[in-house]
Amino acid sequence: MENTVLSNQKLKKIEKKLKKLQHIILKEVGIECSIDKTSKILVIANAGLINGLTEEVVYTHFSKYGVLDNILLVPGKSCSFIEYNDVSSAKSAYENFNGSLNIAQDSKPIYLLYANNLPVIKINKSWNELIPGLIIIENFITQEEEEVLLKLCNFDSNTNSMKHREVKHFGYEFRYDINNVDKDKPLLNKIPDECDFWKRLEDTDFNSFKPDQLTVNHYLPGQGIPHHVDTHSAFEDPIMSLSLQSSIIMEFKKDNKHVYILLPKRSLAIMSGECRYDWTHGITPRKLDIILTKNGFTSLERGTRTSFTFRKVLQGQCFCNYKSKCDSFNKEMEKTRIGNDDASNLENEHVHKVYESIAGHFDDTRHKCWPNVVNFLESFDTGSILVDVGCGNGKYLGINKNIFDVSCDTSFNLLEICNKRGLETFIANCLNLPIKDNSVDGVISIAVIHHLANEANCCNPRNNPHFKSRRQSPNIRLGERPTQRPTKNDIHKTRPKKS
Repeated sequence: MENTVLSNQKLKKIEKKLKKLQHIILKEVGIECSIDKTSKILVIANAGLINGLTEEVVYTHFSKYGVLDNILLVPGKSCSFIEYNDVSSAKSAYENFNGSLNIAQDSKPIYLLYANNLPVIKINKSWNELIPGLIIIENFITQEEEEVLLKLCNFDSNTNSMKHREVKHFGYEFRYDINNVDKDKPLLNKIPDECDFWKRLEDTDFNSFKPDQLTVNHYLPGQGIPHHVDTHSAFEDPIMSLSLQSSIIMEFKKDNKHVYILLPKRSLAIMSGECRYDWTHGITPRKLDIILTKNGFTSLERGTRTSFTFRKVLQGQCFCNYKSKCDSFNKEMEKTRIGNDDASNLENEHVHKVYESIAGHFDDTRHKCWPNVVNFLESFDTGSILVDVGCGNGKYLGINKNIFDVSCDTSFNLLEICNKRGLETFIANCLNLPIKDNSVDGVISIAVIHHLANEANCCNPRNNPHFKSRRQSPNIRLGERPTQRPTKNDIHKTRPKKS
């Protein structure tokens, strides 16, 4: 309910609250506000996107006092900005609505301030950006057809209830325990005839689409679905999804890209190609969505939503070009992966023994240092401790005369060459380094990792049963980082000994 013009007495009563809100707005969005210095920009200091204010509500009330040039609801904040065409209109709204218009959260009154400028909003996410392979067809079905579809699925106590939603399957059941379809066990309940809309696509690239699997998801306000890619080996390309009852924001992710797409109710989303295979999609559990408008942003309250997702079951394996998320490709790769025992045998036969036999030749031909490595070594402060893991003939040791360096390798003969030059060495495998945590200032390991025979050793050596914790190794240890820099005599020296 709108009250009369703001009196001096009432302004004085809310002045303390307004001063507090001034500091909050300055801190949150960097805009200086005023209680009495009029301007054509008003700040709703206690209501915004974060607590459900919409652009429509703001326009309905504030347009009564003049022409609005801009309505800006700041993402993630509980404040909003209104720009009038002239100062007198802003002043009228300020005097009539301040502390009186109950459109804040829980129908509480809003508090207004004047501002000289609008905030600059930096967004690291994209709204409605074109994703390759994604097509949204609005009003794909009529309201009457929507009502018919909803009657097909009465969600009751017998419905399969997931953590985030309720689910029904037709044609084939999608089994979430194996993340796939049991292709040998079709369901008795086929896709209802009422879902045969596909002639409407006859003038598109999808005119041959004939789904045989339907998943119906029922979402209450605040529910969602985790990010996922529909299993490659389960379904063909494309996947089509109808949104019923309520519009929703669906989020798509690929690498560091994050795109928000509005799915209006009764729209059809077609995901094919890159979008189907290489982008994850999901719905964040929340009761409000942020919607991009021509002026900025507004909020959309979620209602109950039902989605009909149509797919064609794939008979056989997937041969797509999107390998990183393809379960068929990863299964084939798994067959070719080298086990840890085999990897250790390969490394011993084709790395360790080879370097033992070619140590002399290796030393004769490996003497030029890589400039970037030299620059790195020379960047250490005086007294720093450095370890060279896989040192070979030790060509990088001694470059920086002001640090303590120690090295290791698996080759006895290469370490003998290092020892003859007076270098600090010990025998160790890079998967089993006998060095305590936080005991050195730097490590180099040049041209070593490609000698490891499998991915487990390269990416996470602790997956290898031959890997031992550094704290369990009986070999040489460097002491904990000292409060005073040690001398070379403080570092234990181990020479390789022939057995």
